[in-house]
Amino acid sequence: MNNFTKRLITGIGFVAVLLSGIIFHPILFYIVFSTITILGLYEFYSLGNKMKVEPFIIPNLIVGLTIFTITFFNAAQIIDNHVFIIIVPLLVFLSVFELYRKTPYPILNIAYSIFGILLIVVPFSLFSYFIFNKNLALNDNVIVSIRGIYQNYDYKILLSFFLILWSNDTFAYIFGISFGKHRLFERISPKKSWEGFIGGLVMSIIMAIILSKYFSFYTLNFGILLAIVVSVFGTIGDLFESMFKRSINIKDSGTILPGHGGILDRFDGVFLSSPIVFFILYLFSWV
Repeated sequence: MNNFTKRLITGIGFVAVLLSGIIFHPILFYIVFSTITILGLYEFYSLGNKMKVEPFIIPNLIVGLTIFTITFFNAAQIIDNHVFIIIVPLLVFLSVFELYRKTPYPILNIAYSIFGILLIVVPFSLFSYFIFNKNLALNDNVIVSIRGIYQNYDYKILLSFFLILWSNDTFAYIFGISFGKHRLFERISPKKSWEGFIGGLVMSIIMAIILSKYFSFYTLNFGILLAIVVSVFGTIGDLFESMFKRSINIKDSGTILPGHGGILDRFDGVFLSSPIVFFILYLFSWV
């Protein structure tokens, strides 16, 4: 099987799984995205040995899954905001674990562990607030149950997010290959160009305009703002991951997606854009 065929099959399967996790049901969303979160976190921690960092992987994965889970149920309005207090002792325990390990750089281990949570777990966890619209919530006198979470489930924002992100990535590559002459950030990513960035941004805005016609619950101005945020911070996230890989001298973050690299490679545009989109949604009273 040649590399193009491998990339094509992997890409189709990857998109199919992701869209299934977004569109069909919140429980399927939880399964797909919690799995992606844990795989991404494991991949990130596995790369630590290239920097003489040895994070305690299993406890970190448990913490990551716990944060994703409580965020999901909080967004679904099954549990209230007080549950987030559990994050404090969890992070403390990560530090305590290092007392019982004989590693040369325990403080670096702790810092790298917490950074992994912030970089990977938080952005994916915030997706839960994209899919649960508080304006569609159940009546106050109704007890919210797991069976009832579908009633305020709305996949359109998250689907828009990924369609815009994919439009940006695809057309930034096409415009960059076709017209790229001026380097965007040559020290970090020699192939990225301003022409590619502008092409990706323009096509992201066009995608947002199209989506705003079909998803009439949000305005054209909101769609354009969403496109600009996703395009700009998605590109910065891509550059950030390139900087990380360059610092440890690797081409791909992993091999879990044949022909496409690892989880970090496929979702680098998410890590910085997701928190900013969450902030925008908060301003628009979605969350």
